[in-house]
Amino acid sequence: MKMSCKEATRAISDGLDRKLGMAERLKLRAHLFICHYCTDFFTQTRFLRKAARQAAERERAPKQ
Repeated sequence: MKMSCKEATRAISDGLDRKLGMAERLKLRAHLFICHYCTDFFTQTRFLRKAARQAAERERAPKQ
């Protein structure tokens, strides 16, 4: 049930587009628990997604 860094980064990216299955989430969590590189990638990916959403919301907001 071990996950490589390559598999973990793919799962993190896939998780942006779809809901991961239970087995995928458990494997990813276990990997993130032991790998700080992938944890950093996960944190950065989440930050970028949030920033992109906020920028899109500001663009859609009516101009005053």
